[in-house]
Amino acid sequence: MISSESSLRLNLLRFPLIVGVVFIHASATKVGLSQPVFIVDFVRNFISSIAAVSVPTFFLMSGYLFFVKFSWSKQSYIAKLKTRVKTLLIPFLFWNTVAFIIVAIAQAIPATRVFFSGNRPPVSSFTSIFDYLNMLIGITGLPIADQFWFIRDLMILVLLVPFLSIIIRFLPLPFIGVMLACWLTGIWILYVPSSVAVLFFLLVLICHQSKKISSVPINLDQGFSYCISLL
Repeated sequence: MISSESSLRLNLLRFPLIVGVVFIHASATKVGLSQPVFIVDFVRNFISSIAAVSVPTFFLMSGYLFFVKFSWSKQSYIAKLKTRVKTLLIPFLFWNTVAFIIVAIAQAIPATRVFFSGNRPPVSSFTSIFDYLNMLIGITGLPIADQFWFIRDLMILVLLVPFLSIIIRFLPLPFIGVMLACWLTGIWILYVPSSVAVLFFLLVLICHQSKKISSVPINLDQGFSYCISLL
């Protein structure tokens, strides 16, 4: 459990981040004006640039909540996995299954089929279990409920924590450099998890293990605060 003060700070931070995510998606919407309006484009792009820190910060928060009060033992890791099954896996599968059923039914009805075509192949064209899993959880693309890509990446990272922690323990600076370069350039060979997820989920842990980088130790709360300041 985290302290009441830390919980309050996270709750206060969460709302503007949610608003930021809304702005990110809203910025893709184009209004059909007869003439371009500079101030409209400027304000939209300015707000979207500020809101761009929302997704990295959410991954920072997730990493903080995972590693706080975490001890490197089999029992502690299994306990974290059990918690994430309840808070991540079950909601992820439930809502994507609901979305999948709604889309499948809508595509089977001629009157609503046109509204649920999108860029995905129709459910009726699926020929293998992989097609269903790919649409449900997003193996080669986004899951059927697009916004749940964040939870999908988190679940993968939780499973990879034992492996990634070894890399961070021995190669913290190269890891930061490579991941930062991948995030900034967009060059990333994996679809899942994304580079932004890997970098920011583990960045707090890297600060926590600062004895490998600096002679000045940094606790997890300080590491989280420093990362937020950098963003």
